[in-house]
Amino acid sequence: MLVHLGASNDEPEAVVERVMSDAERELAAARMPVSFAKRSSIAALMTPELPELTTIAGMLVWTLDAAALARAPGAPALVQRLLRCMHVTSSSGLQQCVYVLNGAAPPAAALVALIAELGVELRAPVPEDRAVLAEVHRPGGVIISGLLGAPLPPSKFAAPWARDVNVEKDGSRDDREQLASLEHNERQALAARLALPSAGATPTRAVDVASRLRRLLVAVLEGGDSARPALFTELGARELPLLIVVDQKTRAPGLMSWPGGFQALPVYADKMSLLGAVRDLKLAPGSFGVNEMKPSELFSWAAGAGTAVAIGVFDDTGKPQYVRISPGEMRALGTARAL
Repeated sequence: MLVHLGASNDEPEAVVERVMSDAERELAAARMPVSFAKRSSIAALMTPELPELTTIAGMLVWTLDAAALARAPGAPALVQRLLRCMHVTSSSGLQQCVYVLNGAAPPAAALVALIAELGVELRAPVPEDRAVLAEVHRPGGVIISGLLGAPLPPSKFAAPWARDVNVEKDGSRDDREQLASLEHNERQALAARLALPSAGATPTRAVDVASRLRRLLVAVLEGGDSARPALFTELGARELPLLIVVDQKTRAPGLMSWPGGFQALPVYADKMSLLGAVRDLKLAPGSFGVNEMKPSELFSWAAGAGTAVAIGVFDDTGKPQYVRISPGEMRALGTARAL
């Protein structure tokens, strides 16, 4: 089974919980034997002679964007959940392998080291296309699988702290108070290992996919004014920044015009929306820059300048649409935030 924990999101808890539930469901399911080739290149899997094989009772293959998880809000608790799932999987006898993306810089490197302490195999995907697994259907109905990419070098952390903590938690499952104490101490240690100032540290960078904000924007586009209060509540409390396309040289933002003479500053909830807008507007690479601003700061500046803001989002058909916010609405939003 392949399990992907990828792009940064404004709902990291929900994403991690969904992925962990998928992994745990696989752990509980009946396992089919898998024929794995000891040599895992595509060429080795397709040689005329049948390659040397080993038969295993299933495998769980993870693909993990280490930077996205390690920098997510509440990262220590999310990493704790991931490590626990991997430990339980290993204890069950199901083999697993973790393919790491963006794992070089701290705190992502610290997360990679923690996984290594569990004794889980770590690999890098194929650089050209990020492939991780190949499956070849051979003559006679034989299906051969192979892990692609290359193993990561051993972690510099020799002591298996992550495994020891989870083994200790195994022995405390029937003592709720002791287990809660162990998990509290573990989260504090994880915050230190991840080099975060606190367990609730919040990143200041825009996310790849803003699922929550997208839903609220789409609700306004589909439901009209009745959906705007929920959007404004989110924007008023939101710490994750919005993205703005600016001039590459002057760093000045530009306005867009809509039919009827409406002009506004276009901004975007996440990196995927920004990239979609760049393609839609046919902006040449190198012809623009990108700034990030928290909604409260952006709205305060725009309202002071008398400029409307339009937050771009793409619907299910890939068509760009914009939620327009007037200077008056932004001033009201700022007043409500200050109360």
